[in-house]
Amino acid sequence: MKNRKVWGMALAILASVLSISACSGSGNSTTTAGNDSTTAGTAAGSESTASETSTDWPKQDLHVLVGFSAGGTSDMGTRLLFQQAQPDLGVNVVVENVTGAGGWNAWSQLASSKPDGYTIALVTDPTIYGGYLDPSNNRKNTLDDFRFVCNQVMDDAAIAINPKDTRFTDLKSLIDYAKQNEVTCTTTGIGSQVHLMLLRMNDELGTKFVPLATKGTSEGKTMILGGNVDVFMACVGDIAPSHKSGELKCVAVSSEDRSEYMDDVPTMVELGYPLIHCYSSRGYMFPAGVDDAIVEKMDNILKKAMESPEHKKAMDDMCLRINYIGHEEFTKQMYDDEAMMKNYSDLFGWN
Repeated sequence: MKNRKVWGMALAILASVLSISACSGSGNSTTTAGNDSTTAGTAAGSESTASETSTDWPKQDLHVLVGFSAGGTSDMGTRLLFQQAQPDLGVNVVVENVTGAGGWNAWSQLASSKPDGYTIALVTDPTIYGGYLDPSNNRKNTLDDFRFVCNQVMDDAAIAINPKDTRFTDLKSLIDYAKQNEVTCTTTGIGSQVHLMLLRMNDELGTKFVPLATKGTSEGKTMILGGNVDVFMACVGDIAPSHKSGELKCVAVSSEDRSEYMDDVPTMVELGYPLIHCYSSRGYMFPAGVDDAIVEKMDNILKKAMESPEHKKAMDDMCLRINYIGHEEFTKQMYDDEAMMKNYSDLFGWN
C-alpha cells in the first residue's frame, strides 16, 4: 500500500508526542504517555480510596481503554488528546487497546472497574448500543453503568468505491445498480453508523446492500482495494486521505453539508436523495459511581486540550472534526441516540 501524505503527517505527529513502551498480549496493547516509565494493567488494582476528592485527583496513573485496534482514527485521536492533556493531569496516561466484541470488551472492563476516576474509556456512538440492545448478546450492562465526560469527535458517514470499478462511478449509478443486484459493503460491526446507513438505504431506497463486518476500517480499506468487497462505507476521517490521493473515490457524504475535508464530494441530499444522516460520535466515559467533581475536572481538562492549537492541527491532519460537547449535553445525546437506535430495532433484527 502506498504511503500517503496525510497519513504520513498524522503518524509523524503521533510518533513525536507519545512515549511508547512495548507491552502487548491477548489482543491488548499498552502505551504510556507522560514519564518514560513502562506501565501495564488496569485501574482494577488502584489503591485510591472512594473518599478521594477532585482536589486530590489524580495522584496515580490514568488508564484509558480503547476498544479498537491501535493505529485507527479512533485510537490515534484518543492518544493525541490525552498526550495534550497529560501536563494538566500531572500523571502518566496509559492507553490500552482492549479489542473485540465491537468495543464491548473494553466497555465491560470499564463497567467492572473501581469508580475512582483512574479508568476511563473511549466510547463510540452508535456502536455501543448494539452490544446490549441486541438480545442475542445477552449483555446486562447498559448506558446506566457509565458516567459520560465529554465528546471529542463527530465524524460523518460516507460512501467510497474503487475508482477502477466500471459497474458504477457515482452515487446514482451505484444506487441504480444496487437496486438490481446485491452489493457487498464494509461495516465496522453490527449497529455501527455505517451499518445503520446501509440498512436505512435498503429500507428507504430499495437497494440490496449486503453488510460485511470487518475488524476495523483498515481491514475494510484493504478489502475494497483488493476487490474483495464492492463498496467501502466508513467515516469521513477514514475515507478523506484515500480520496484525496485518488486511491479511493468518495461518491457522497451523509451529512446535510459538505465535509471541509472533501469539499468536492456532494451530499446525498444534493444528489436528490433523502437525508440519511449517520455519524460516529466519539467521546469518553467513566464507570458509574465516579464523583461528580472528578467528572467535571476531567471534562475541563479535556476541553482545554481539544481547544489547543496543537491538537486542532493534529486532528485536522487526520481529517477528524473536533466537536466538543460537555458532560451534561453529552449524556443527553447518548440517551437520545439510544432511543433513536431502539426505533431501528426492526431493521437490525433486535426484536
